[in-house]
Amino acid sequence: MGFVVALLVLGAWCGSCSAQRQRACVEAGKSDVCICSSATDSSPETVDCSSKTLADVPTGIPASTERLQLHYNQLTSIPGKAFHGLTRLTFLGLSDNKLPSLPVGVFD
Repeated sequence: MGFVVALLVLGAWCGSCSAQRQRACVEAGKSDVCICSSATDSSPETVDCSSKTLADVPTGIPASTERLQLHYNQLTSIPGKAFHGLTRLTFLGLSDNKLPSLPVGVFD
């Protein structure tokens, strides 16, 4: 019985850890997965999620993001609404992933 309870507790703990790891930016300037930097006079607001072995586009990307870097990951597909709400996005880096194509309307 104690073993089952321990497994349940461990499963709940690991499940919450996994969900947190998939958030790009917890709050401005802080990150679980990505390097999130605020805009300055010389550089745009950037979320750098490159080289993180991500299988999915992380959640929690700020709407004010201008540059989103997802290079060198393990992305095989992107949900159709992955970038909705990112109205200030001017650069999206997707090179060196495993993406055969992008869904229709992903940038609508």
